[in-house]
Amino acid sequence: MKIFELAFQAAVELQSQRDQETQDYVEQLQEKLVESYTCMLHGFNNKQENEQLLPYFFKLIEFLKRTCNPNLNPTIDYLRSSLTLICDIAQFYKYKVVELVKTQFTLDLINLLKRYTNNDDNKLIVEYAEKTLEQLK
Repeated sequence: MKIFELAFQAAVELQSQRDQETQDYVEQLQEKLVESYTCMLHGFNNKQENEQLLPYFFKLIEFLKRTCNPNLNPTIDYLRSSLTLICDIAQFYKYKVVELVKTQFTLDLINLLKRYTNNDDNKLIVEYAEKTLEQLK
């Protein structure tokens, strides 16, 4: 998990670079980190809930907050993948992570993606996210 922490830090620190090559690299790094974390989450929780991941979710959510900042112009695909990861965490861990996932940040991601519901993928993730948050009541 340390590798994720180091990669999160690198991706956030590199965001301030303005040259296009670095920006492209940062965008790819962020996307690959979210994809990798999603795969790991599903792999660890394939048969049963795996408590080993719980301590790491706070840093993940902080990373997502920093990289999904609308002022940084994240791609819609990245926002969608990030929201999907948050909802997958909520589906696996339910009330153990409610304080991490049922937040203004998650609502902001949902509302941002609602602006682009002409895309079926966005519409599906918005519905998934709303249903997931509703289940956590």
